[in-house]
Amino acid sequence: MSHAASEDPRSRGFRTRTEVGVVEALLAERIGSLGSERVPLLEAAGRQLAERVDAEIDVPSFDRAAMDGYAVIAEDTFGVSEYSPAEVRVIGRSLPGRPFVGEVRRGQCVGIATGAPLPAGADAVLEIERTRARDDTIQIVGAVTPGKH
Repeated sequence: MSHAASEDPRSRGFRTRTEVGVVEALLAERIGSLGSERVPLLEAAGRQLAERVDAEIDVPSFDRAAMDGYAVIAEDTFGVSEYSPAEVRVIGRSLPGRPFVGEVRRGQCVGIATGAPLPAGADAVLEIERTRARDDTIQIVGAVTPGKH
């Protein structure tokens, strides 16, 4: 090791350490708030909100897929692995603007694209990477929790 590298404090550590809470308190004490001000919406780009704002209605009004994959009943994936996969039948596809019409039941799934509505009966979206495609079925090799979509 060169002499210069041994002088770098990152290579030998620090003599003392300070708890995160202490550092946060120190920063809060030394760095004051800028306060808040009202600005027209068109001038608000790049600014931070002074308080939390919640939407009065859900937009969109349906559960939708945040990724491409398969809409499934999560329970069908519990306990699966690469070595112990579960097989389910693909019964259709859900696309943005063209949702699947019907209901997903145990042992079934629906191919789903990002942004598409989650079909009735399905409670999760399984990533493609956790599957192996067969003709009209998929093998599930990774589990997903209810509500993940």
